[in-house]
Amino acid sequence: MKYKIKLPYCRSLKTFAVISLLFFFNRLNAQNDGISGNDYDDNPNMRLGVKAGIGFSNIQSAELQGRRIKPGMSVGLYANYLVKKRFLFQAEIDGNLRGANFRFPQASSLNRLSFFYLDVPLTVHYYFTKKSLVLPFVGMQPSLIFRKDAYKSQEVVPQPVVLDIKNYDLAVTAGILYRFHPKVAVQIQANYGLININNRLTIPFFPYLGLGTPMYNRNLQLCLVF
Repeated sequence: MKYKIKLPYCRSLKTFAVISLLFFFNRLNAQNDGISGNDYDDNPNMRLGVKAGIGFSNIQSAELQGRRIKPGMSVGLYANYLVKKRFLFQAEIDGNLRGANFRFPQASSLNRLSFFYLDVPLTVHYYFTKKSLVLPFVGMQPSLIFRKDAYKSQEVVPQPVVLDIKNYDLAVTAGILYRFHPKVAVQIQANYGLININNRLTIPFFPYLGLGTPMYNRNLQLCLVF
């Protein structure tokens, strides 16, 4: 059964992506001071900002048993534009760690699946009133999957195994944003994966999966929005 160990430089992809996103935001902030952060005074129709928080993900699959929720970091940039008095269009670039944890009694068994997602949520927010502090939103979320690892529980420092998972995903996304401060909001967002990301998942240790059963990534995110 063929598999390969992930190269060391790929392990730092998460750190590189986060630094790149924050650097990009800082450059935008420096060049567009009038519309950065959460200040509508200079340009009431446009806003740039940053968000960060935690996600809770799991994988929907009949083949994967003993699944547990996997927490992971979420960080990103957003830009939105007030299209009409009640509707706001928003585009984002987010980096997210997703996957699932597992609990098996065997000494050599699957411990967790870990994926790094680059999400591009495209959402529409709705204002109940002009000064509403609560904004529900809904949209679509195309994604690229850059890291696809499986880990064994018996290893002190688990070594990732590269898996045959698709390089893309698509989800329906919806949630609520609550602005409790003029420049800070809290957001809860649910993402419901629509695409079977399993090409032919094969894990070379217990539970020896490889039947090609459909897998869907489902997750919930809680973020602070600035």
